[in-house]
Amino acid sequence: RPSFISNSGETLVHIELRGDPRSYRTPGIEKVKIIIHRTIYKHLIFTWRNSSMRTKFEDCIRKGLITKANIDPDFVKKEITDAGEELQNGRKALEERDFVKAITSGRNSQIHSVRALVFSEGYREKKLPLLVVAAESLLLDRGLIRSDILEDFEYAVKYEDPESEPEYLRESIAEDVIRGANKIFKRAGIILEKNI
Repeated sequence: RPSFISNSGETLVHIELRGDPRSYRTPGIEKVKIIIHRTIYKHLIFTWRNSSMRTKFEDCIRKGLITKANIDPDFVKKEITDAGEELQNGRKALEERDFVKAITSGRNSQIHSVRALVFSEGYREKKLPLLVVAAESLLLDRGLIRSDILEDFEYAVKYEDPESEPEYLRESIAEDVIRGANKIFKRAGIILEKNI
């Protein structure tokens, strides 16, 4: 029964969950997420999926939204290089307390890292949200990445417009996005060093 306490000591959220949240099913709802922002502790994301990502991945293949492609090592290397540059920019922005830029750069870094890994598996996506689908089926299900890395990526992708976030949340969001970017960039480097 986790509680989240604000700086003022007020209880922000008090919830109780029993069993595995991923085993819950809500008819007619494909995807439900509860997102709890933190001021002290890490954001928690509980995701319920009414259909498996594997099924979604196969549907995307069938519809041509995710396509099989020849592996281009130069293209993969460009993506991971861009990921590293965005990560450096994000770290610098975080140090300078430019949280909007840090969120944007950290998000971009994660996108480039995941895209490099998906490309290295011989697939390309036509829309950004489909990277999550591809990452779960091609990377998570095959044991190439851990579930926390995918959760970090799902979390970062949401912040397309960080300026719309309340100012008091931007610092913690930036810290989480940069932390996630560090994690996926390091993991991508290990995987690509073996494969490319």
